[in-house]
Amino acid sequence: MVVPTKKCESRVIQVLHRKGEWGRGRDLPQRRIDEISAACSKNHMLLYQALSLRRSMLRSFPNGMAKVNRSSQMGSNEGQLEIASLFEDAVRTYIQSKLPKKTKTRYLLTETDLLSEMKAGIRARGPTPDILFLHPVYINGRLVKWVDAKLYYGSKTYAHNKKIPNGKLVGIAKRYNDYYGGQGAFVFGQGFCDELRKVVTGALLLDASPLDMTAVDEFQNNSFSK
Repeated sequence: MVVPTKKCESRVIQVLHRKGEWGRGRDLPQRRIDEISAACSKNHMLLYQALSLRRSMLRSFPNGMAKVNRSSQMGSNEGQLEIASLFEDAVRTYIQSKLPKKTKTRYLLTETDLLSEMKAGIRARGPTPDILFLHPVYINGRLVKWVDAKLYYGSKTYAHNKKIPNGKLVGIAKRYNDYYGGQGAFVFGQGFCDELRKVVTGALLLDASPLDMTAVDEFQNNSFSK
């Protein structure tokens, strides 16, 4: 998957919003989609990455988080939850396919497992990553304790804005690392800016290129065509 630089990201940002525009990027007039696509082509970014970056941009505006969350023009909450769930399923399925097959050892707990154990009093209440490994697992040569799936594009530009999801990554990583005693990994469904690694140093950054994204892509493409 394409991993743009901060310079490329900054150039694309210049065309992502025009005065008076709101709503999902995919609902923009075709001339605007074409303008954004042209900027993407020149700057090694994919259209879906740019549209995800645009959502982070809108969230960064004054009162932007509330407006994005409440506006029906930004897509339904149900749709957002459904596609996020599909992505989490893709991450979990891939990871499970790489774990030892012939063993009765339980290698991981999902967020649902963690919440169930906390509710039952088996586990103390605490932060819940999408996946918590119970035994040592190495990814790209690094010991990884937990994995969190983020369907959006990981932007360097908005990495320090703690009011939006993209800017909360450092805090999330620290909270998971401190609580579970080890670094983890973020998996970005739309890839990430290469220089984001310099900001989010407490976790490994991964893209979705090894995953089977069929269900996510179909959902996204169907939504785009509506």
